[in-house]
Amino acid sequence: MNPAGNPLRAPLAVLLVLAALAGCRGSRPDPSAKAAPPAARAPRLLLTDVDADPFGLGGFPGAVFEIDPQTQAATARVSSPEFRDPVDVLEDRERPGGLLVLDLASIGGAGHLWRVSPDGARVEETSASDHLVDPTAMTRGPDGSLWIADRGARFPDGTPGPGALFRFSPDLAECEVACSGPPLLAPSDVVVDGGTTWLLDADALRRDIADLSEGALFRIDRRGGPLELAAALHLVSPLSLVPFGAAKFLVVDVNADPVERARLRGAVYLVEGAGGAAASAKVSLFARDDGWRDPSAGLLWNGKLLVVDGSSDPLHLGDDPVGVGFGVDSKGRGGVYSVDVETRAVTLFCASPQFVNPSRIRLVE
Repeated sequence: MNPAGNPLRAPLAVLLVLAALAGCRGSRPDPSAKAAPPAARAPRLLLTDVDADPFGLGGFPGAVFEIDPQTQAATARVSSPEFRDPVDVLEDRERPGGLLVLDLASIGGAGHLWRVSPDGARVEETSASDHLVDPTAMTRGPDGSLWIADRGARFPDGTPGPGALFRFSPDLAECEVACSGPPLLAPSDVVVDGGTTWLLDADALRRDIADLSEGALFRIDRRGGPLELAAALHLVSPLSLVPFGAAKFLVVDVNADPVERARLRGAVYLVEGAGGAAASAKVSLFARDDGWRDPSAGLLWNGKLLVVDGSSDPLHLGDDPVGVGFGVDSKGRGGVYSVDVETRAVTLFCASPQFVNPSRIRLVE
C-alpha cells in the first residue's frame, strides 16, 4: 500500500439532531442534501460509495445506497455536498431510523462522522469529528459504544500517530483512545467480538513496499489492556475484517492477488488461529474471481459472503467518471458479489450504473 494515498481509493498506499443535543457540534440543516425516504422494511443492506453522485449535486460527493435483499436492486438513500468520501455507515441509535456516516477525509483534510436524519434530508456534524483525521471504519460494541479506526498521522486532540483506535460513548459525548501509534501504520477495520476488539491494519509489519507482503491483525481487551499482535498476514492491502467463527476471520484484501501478485486484483483470505500466539495463525486463500479488480469489504449475510468491489465492471459500462483504478483494467463502476461460504462459488449480487466507487456494505436492522 502506498502510504501517500488513500487505501480505499489508492490501495497501493493505499449522520440528525439539533446543536443543543449532547454529542453534536456545528449542526445545521443542509438544504442542498437530497435523499429518497427509505422503505419501511428490515433488514437494510446499506452500501457506501465514496464518489457516487446519484442526485446530481456535482463534485462526486459520495452516497449511501440501500440494496433490496429480495430484488438485489440498489436505491440511493442519501448524498450531500458535505460528504467527501463516505466510507462506512451504521444505524444511529440516538435517532431511530437515522444513520451515522463516516467520512474518510472531508475538505480541509479532517475526517467526519455525520448524523443523517431518518428521512435523509438533514446532515449534521457530530462531536466525534473533533477527534478524527482519516477514519476508515467503525463498529458497535455490545454496550452501544462506537469504535472508530483512523489511519491519521497526527490527531487534533494530541493523540500520537500513526494510526489510532477510538472508543466513543453511545451518545458520542466521551472519547477514549484505545490505542495509537506503532506498531500501527494504517488501521483499516475494527470488529468487537465479546470482550475482544480486533483491529486490522493494512500496512503494519511492512518491510518494503516492493515486497508486497504486509498487514497485520491485532487484538485488545475492550475493557482495557495492551495491543497484541494476533496474526502477521503477509498480504498487501487488507481492508476488511469479517468474523467467521472462533478466532477465525475472513479478510478482504484489495490488492493481494493469488494468481499474479503484481496484477493487484485482490481476493478474500481465511485467517485461522488468531486467538493464540501470533506465530500460530494461518492465512490461506478463501475466494477469488476473475471479474474482481479492487475488492475492499465483506459482510456475512444469509450464508453468503457479500464482497464489495469498487472497480470491477459487471455491467460492461467502461470506466467510471472518476477514473480511479489501481490494478489491471480496474476503473469500472464496481459491484457487490456473493460468495457461497460452502462452495465458494462467486456470483454477481448487485450492480448499478449509479455506482462509481462502492466501498463498504453493512446490515442495519
